[in-house]
Amino acid sequence: MKMAHGSASSTSGPAWGLAFGLIMTAIGVALLCRGVFSFTDTADESLGVAALLVGVFMSAYAGREILRATRRK
Repeated sequence: MKMAHGSASSTSGPAWGLAFGLIMTAIGVALLCRGVFSFTDTADESLGVAALLVGVFMSAYAGREILRATRRK
């Protein structure tokens, strides 16, 4: 029998999702600040907002999944 499914942590996926969400949020804030404070007309502001939204939603969803996993145990 394969026992690979029993050794993996149930919160490792959401933990990586939380890390990805926090990184995307930081990148979004950096791009947004660069777009707001630059004098040239670039697409950094819209990319910053998109990355910020992805990061916030991913962090919220991953945090919710981590809390659900700890309550189920």
